[in-house]
Amino acid sequence: MTGSQLTSYALAALGGVMIGLALVDVTRRRINVAAANSMIIKLALAGNLDRATKLCAAARGTYLDAIAAAIERSKDAGERSATEIAVHGAFDEVAKPGAARWLRMNERGLLGVVAVGGAVALAISSNELTPAHEVAAAVAALAGLWLLARRNYYATAIAQARSKVLPEIIAARLGGTSSTPSTVPPAPSMIEPSATAQFRIFRGDRLIETRSLSGIVKIGTVPAAQLRLGDDDQVSRMHAILEIGADQIQIIDLGSRTGTFVNGQKVNKAMLHDGDKIAVGSTRLELVHPGLPPPPARPASSPASPVSPAAPVAPPASSLASGTCPLCKHTEIKTVQRDDPRFRTLVCAACGYAQEFANLDALP
Repeated sequence: MTGSQLTSYALAALGGVMIGLALVDVTRRRINVAAANSMIIKLALAGNLDRATKLCAAARGTYLDAIAAAIERSKDAGERSATEIAVHGAFDEVAKPGAARWLRMNERGLLGVVAVGGAVALAISSNELTPAHEVAAAVAALAGLWLLARRNYYATAIAQARSKVLPEIIAARLGGTSSTPSTVPPAPSMIEPSATAQFRIFRGDRLIETRSLSGIVKIGTVPAAQLRLGDDDQVSRMHAILEIGADQIQIIDLGSRTGTFVNGQKVNKAMLHDGDKIAVGSTRLELVHPGLPPPPARPASSPASPVSPAAPVAPPASSLASGTCPLCKHTEIKTVQRDDPRFRTLVCAACGYAQEFANLDALP
C-alpha cells in the first residue's frame, strides 16, 4: 500500500469520525419544536409552570434549556415591562450560546464531508480509487445534505419560542392573559372588555361575595384564574371559562373532574341567562344580569332539577304512619317517646329513616 493511499484512508477515516460525532450531537439535541411549544403553552395557560420546567429538564441540551431559564427568571415577576425584560434576557443568555454550539456541531460535520471528499480526490489523482472510497463518498454526501437541511433548526426553534412561548410564560406568571392574539380569535360580539356581569358566589347556602366580571374569565384554583376558588377541593385547576359579552354570556367546561352544572344540568358549553345558577364543585354562582333574557320555561312534565349536583334528594311523600318504610319497605316501625306529648316520632328499625308527627288537637 502506497503512502498516498494510506493518506487517503486516514483522511477518509478522520472525516467519517467528524461526521459521526456531528450526526450524534444533532440527533440528540433535536426535538419536535411544534409539539414541545404546544405542550409548554398549555401548561402555562393552566398556570402549571413547575411542570413546564420539568418538561424542559427532560430534554437537556436542547433549546428548551433557554425556556427553562426564562421560566426560572419569571419567578421574580413584578411590573409587566420589567418582567418581560428579565424573561427575554434570561432566554437570550442561554439561547445564543446554544445557537452557536449548534452551528459548530453542524460545521464540524460539514468539515468531515470535505475531508472525505479530499480523500477521494487524492485517491483519484494517484489512480488508487477503491470501492471503499466510493462508499465513503456516497455516505458523506448524504450526511452533508442532511446536516445542511438542519443547519437553521436551532435558530428557527428559538425564534418560535420567543414569539409564542415567552408571552404565555409572562402572562401566566403575572396572572393575566397573553398580549399575543389567539390562533382562533373569539367572535367580536362575544367578548368585549367593557361588558360586565355580576355573579353572587355561594358556598352551600352562605353568600361569600358578589363579583363583577368581564371579558374572558378563567375559573379554577390556579393563580392565573380570574375567579380563583382555591379553597374548594372539588374545583379543578382550570375548571371552566366564562365568556362575557354585551348581549350574551357563555360558559365552557374545560374537562373538569367534577363537571360544570347550569340549573342542575351538566353542560360542556351553554349560554347563560339572568338568574341562572352555575355549580362549580361545591361553589354556586348566581348570575345577576337584567340585560339578558330569563331562563326558558321548563315543560310542565319535566321534573325540577336540583340547584347543584350535591343538593339533597327530597324524601318521598309516603309516611311511616302507614306501617311501611317508604325508603326500604321494611314493616317494623318503632315509636320514640317524646317529653312533649304534642309530638311523636316514628323510626324505621331497618334503615333509621325517621318522621315526626304533631297532635293537631293538642297544639294551641
